Amino acid sequence: MMNMGTEKYIRLIPDLSREDEIIWLRYTYPLCLLSLALIAFLAWQWAKLKGLVEEIRKDKYLIGTQLVNFYREAASAVTEANRGTELTGPP
Repeated sequence: MMNMGTEKYIRLIPDLSREDEIIWLRYTYPLCLLSLALIAFLAWQWAKLKGLVEEIRKDKYLIGTQLVNFYREAASAVTEANRGTELTGPP
């Protein structure tokens, strides 16, 4: 007959002694926290990298910007060149 009064805790790993199980738990808790912190750090870095790539793409291809007077300046330069030849006449 088993004596139920001696073990008052739930055994997580049945093959380990109580001391070994406490040591195992003592090291797995910080390991889990470190793993979560590492995952959070990597997710944060990934988000920053995606933002940097998006910013570089926007700068390279001028996405989201408006070229003001781009065609108007080119057209006015051609018009002024034509006016100069009209006023002076052909050579």
